[in-house]
Amino acid sequence: MLATKWGGQEPTGYLMSEKLDGIRAIRQKGEYRIVSRQSVPIIAPDCWLDQLPISGGAFLDGELWLGRGKFQETQSIIQRPVPVDDEWERVKFMSIEPMIAPPPCIVPRPRGHDGVFRLIPQIVCRGPDHLQEFYDGIVEGGGEGVVLRHPNQPYHAGRSPYLVKVKPEVKAIAQVVGYNYDGAHLKSLQCAWNPDTRTPEPPKRVLFDLSNGLTEATRQSPPAEGKRITIVFQSLTPEGKPQFAKITR
Repeated sequence: MLATKWGGQEPTGYLMSEKLDGIRAIRQKGEYRIVSRQSVPIIAPDCWLDQLPISGGAFLDGELWLGRGKFQETQSIIQRPVPVDDEWERVKFMSIEPMIAPPPCIVPRPRGHDGVFRLIPQIVCRGPDHLQEFYDGIVEGGGEGVVLRHPNQPYHAGRSPYLVKVKPEVKAIAQVVGYNYDGAHLKSLQCAWNPDTRTPEPPKRVLFDLSNGLTEATRQSPPAEGKRITIVFQSLTPEGKPQFAKITR
């Protein structure tokens, strides 16, 4: 179940929860292992998988999460070809939608509250002011944003108009300095910018790759080297690179 971008609709009555900057993970019905959103296997150790709920007639859908601002660290842990048990013990499987089939479909394993499977807390939104207050508290604390979920709509695959995300987007200017190709296919633009001014101006220049927002037409005829482009992003990495950046024009 994927969230759509919030369009300013009335939020009263929706369930609010923090939008986590984790990595999507799914356990299919009847399976022991977990996979990514694209169905690519995620190599997790058995000692970690054993802590997930027993699934009968349902699958688990959630995010692998270490904590706020730790997306890159999470990514490095789960991408290791040989998982490290001690590292995975820090990774939590966070979910707001733990079941699909009618109950009883999830039976918790005999383990305390310190296990790796967690339900993300949700509260009922009392109105736009309540949403703004909740959102401000999360973003000011280093969180990514808010997820609003319609309380009466069941889970379904794909993007849902009843699950919306509210998150900040920062606009900036970057400069194209090169290209990354896979054969004849343009994978990403090599860009440069100054994270202090959010422009390409020196003296500080940080390089990053940009692939989000590239249409097929843009890939066929990319911006010329040296051209300035407008990007939007959510946050900065410790190295000063825009995180989850995409080109707008």
